[in-house]
Amino acid sequence: MDVAVERHDYGQTAVICNVTPEHFHQGRAFEVFTASGPFAVLPHRDGRCGLVWTVASEQAGELLTLDESAFLSLAESRFGRSLGSWQKVGKRSSYPLKLVRAKTDWRPRILLLGNAAHAIHPIGAQGFNLGLRDVAVLAEILAEARRHSSGHPSGPLNGFDYGDSSLLRSYSDWRRDDQAETIAYTDGLARLYANPGTLAVLVRRAGLLAHQFSPTMRRRLAIKAMGFRGRIPKLALGERLGGV
Repeated sequence: MDVAVERHDYGQTAVICNVTPEHFHQGRAFEVFTASGPFAVLPHRDGRCGLVWTVASEQAGELLTLDESAFLSLAESRFGRSLGSWQKVGKRSSYPLKLVRAKTDWRPRILLLGNAAHAIHPIGAQGFNLGLRDVAVLAEILAEARRHSSGHPSGPLNGFDYGDSSLLRSYSDWRRDDQAETIAYTDGLARLYANPGTLAVLVRRAGLLAHQFSPTMRRRLAIKAMGFRGRIPKLALGERLGGV
């Protein structure tokens, strides 16, 4: 499938590994915005945390080759002691951060969704949820179409075609606004925090202060981050797909 794509190289690389902190994470996720990009600590099993450390691409090699003690000390100084000291680090890997977005997500009998349709910056941790909403919308469209075709979702298919172009087009139309807004949000944040200019610094500080002291803003951002915009798929709301 030859599909034109939109690309932007952020000049950043995410260094990824598991770390074991002194204190249990209690299911909490953390994200620190730094001059080199977001530093995210995500809850994992057995008391471990997943670390996503964004740095300028030319600095990634150094983080990957540091000995364990030096890496943990540097990471702890960047994150702080919200979880106590960091005691162990797993195998480190890295990947370059780029925006890659297909300009069309469907062709006859072919559909792109999730990372196949849009690879985005990890700032704000939106990529995984965006992919889940893609799947939820596709499942709802297919379930509804099958029910109308057979009279019952578990009944005979009667020649029902899951790859019908009208269904793929319906999926694309439904997902367009959510994908565009989410990509614009993450791309805007990534570019803002990568900008060393004085005006960008002032905007970042003002935004963080407003977020800290305005419950209304926090609530609106949380709603947007959860994808509650436009028509929301049933699965995203915890509802069943009409008997499926």
